[in-house]
Amino acid sequence: MRYVILLLLCVSGLSAFGSVSRAAEDESGSNLMRVYIGTYTSGDSQGIYLSKMDSESGLPGPVKLAAESVNPSFLAIHPSGTRLYAVNETAEFNCLESGAVSAFAIRD
Repeated sequence: MRYVILLLLCVSGLSAFGSVSRAAEDESGSNLMRVYIGTYTSGDSQGIYLSKMDSESGLPGPVKLAAESVNPSFLAIHPSGTRLYAVNETAEFNCLESGAVSAFAIRD
């Protein structure tokens, strides 16, 4: 079963929205959940990050860059679990005064 939970996180003092998807048990039998973290990119951040959290212990794994994206402040995972959508908070997109929505493929 897959499900989506939206949560507000605080990463290194930056507000960030994240999205969690339940992943099937891996070969070791641990129950891992992917945690996607969208960040504001005005500092050192580069966009969307990924961590895997053990649902039994609640401990997160290492955080790594999943996709470069400008200010992906709100994330949502498609019910199929194959796409990640991000709302990009930006004053300009493609030379227009506008924000953007980005879509990314989720690969195992």
